[in-house]
Amino acid sequence: MKVYRIEHKWNPFCGPYNGHHRDEYACTHHIDKGEGAGFEDQPLPYDVGLTNMDLDEDLHFGFPSLRALKRWFDHCVREQLHDCRFIIKVFDISDSVVQIANDGSQCIFYRKENRATTTLSLLEV
Repeated sequence: MKVYRIEHKWNPFCGPYNGHHRDEYACTHHIDKGEGAGFEDQPLPYDVGLTNMDLDEDLHFGFPSLRALKRWFDHCVREQLHDCRFIIKVFDISDSVVQIANDGSQCIFYRKENRATTTLSLLEV
């Protein structure tokens, strides 16, 4: 299956909710405030059946479809992330190693064990 994950262009393990680069800080600070990210509408991982996330720090979040990614991060937030040098990485991963949320909103997978097959601009979707 394909998994879509937003990561920093220069730091492949860094998603939009964590980071150490100056450019990332501006984005994560903005997103952490919940401004335009729709957090009130986003389910908590435990509410949608993603129970292994606290057990293994190697698990990373992604999306089972571009549609799910776009529902989570609206157009304005995707533009902001693009400006902070984030991109979408696409992974082809065996279904057996991806845990998908009950509502299809997100998924978790072992990022270190998988390489992206392609990248997309956040402005392309």
